[in-house]
Amino acid sequence: MSHSLSKRQRRSLKTGGWVAVVVGVFVSWAWSDRLATAGSSSATAIAGGLTFSLFAIAVNLLRRAHPESKGRARTLWISAILACVTAGVVAGITPLAISAATTGTVTTSISAVGVGTEYRLAEAANIISDDYRQTNLDVTIHARDRTAPRLLAVVSFTDGSADLKCSNTRPVWIHEVSTVTLVCEEFRAVSTLHSISAVSIVET
Repeated sequence: MSHSLSKRQRRSLKTGGWVAVVVGVFVSWAWSDRLATAGSSSATAIAGGLTFSLFAIAVNLLRRAHPESKGRARTLWISAILACVTAGVVAGITPLAISAATTGTVTTSISAVGVGTEYRLAEAANIISDDYRQTNLDVTIHARDRTAPRLLAVVSFTDGSADLKCSNTRPVWIHEVSTVTLVCEEFRAVSTLHSISAVSIVET
């Protein structure tokens, strides 16, 4: 690039650079807030990658506003851009990798099936760990018109993990065939869910 930039051109580049910094900081704040609440690995990945991409753009614009930079200063500018690009790639990939490794659905049999006078539980259930760091057990109930009973499930594992308790927290009106979600006390990664040895469900 020619070193004979006009003052207006330099001012425009600097303004653009600092605008990119401000937008990047805002996106970074939104990204950090989403990391705290989780829930969407793809949105988190996009926000993280976008944050550092904006910082890379900002550094490059500020570098272009100082075309006279040589030697050590030029190396520092380029290093800063490369660091932002690398951080953006890591921020974009990490949430997706964590989600793929920890979330998922496992279909498991119910070892002890509770039976009431007005309902019958299916012999299989889905246990789900999601991006909200929540594990739930979805149970199908065959029943006449009535409110779903309060149920307590105890899930045991073969990998040495402690038993996991799940229960429905509020009454749900069910009719003939309905799915009731039992909320588990703790989050368990899908790798742990694959080691389920038994699931017992009783009415409380």
